[in-house]
Parts: sequence; structure tokens; C-alpha cells
Amino acid sequence: MSTKILLTRTSRTLFAKRSIPAVGRRNLSMQGIAAVKKLRTVLEDYRKENCTQELPSRVKKEVLQEAQTKGFVDQNGMIRVIENIHKDDQISANELEVIFREHGGKDSSIAVEEMMKLL
Repeated sequence: MSTKILLTRTSRTLFAKRSIPAVGRRNLSMQGIAAVKKLRTVLEDYRKENCTQELPSRVKKEVLQEAQTKGFVDQNGMIRVIENIHKDDQISANELEVIFREHGGKDSSIAVEEMMKLL
């Protein structure tokens, strides 16, 4: 009997967690999802080619440090970094525009902390 109660409570907990909508999440387009995935891949390829001894999070922080202005990353800053690491042939400015349009605020810039979560 106690096993049945435990399983019932466990299943209720699991189903309850699944049914709660994520607060603060945005509905992204398929283009936006693909663009973010592509940006992640580009940065991971750069890390594997040039910074094999570094942790992925450290490389992301360094990239965002170069791309930011006053705590925010904008499209021009990210384009500049992508060009500097010679990966501009792997991701287009239009794909970056989609990312910043969907994730950015009024001025299409993204806070460094938010960008870190995105990557």
C-alpha cells in the first residue's frame, strides 16, 4: 500500500512540474531557434579550433566581453567578433539580426547575462 501512495505522489509531482508554463520565456520563430543554434555551433567550432584547453563558458565570456558595450551586446558588436574570429562565412548578418530582433529589447540589444544563457 505504501508503495502505491509513493508512486502516486511521485507521478503527481512529475506531472505538476510539466504542466507549469515557463514564466518569462518568449515564443521564438523557427528561424530564431535555428539562428541561435547556428551561433552556438560557430562559437563551439572556434573554441575547438583555437582554445582547446579553455572551458566553453570561459570562451563564451571572452567573446561576449569583446562584443559588449556598457553591459549589453548588440548586433554590430557580435558581427565584429564573428569577423575577428574569421567565422563570418558560417553565420550571416541576417541570422544575427533575427537573434537580436527576437531576444533584444527596444534597441535590439541583449544583456550580457541573457546572452550568456542563450549561448
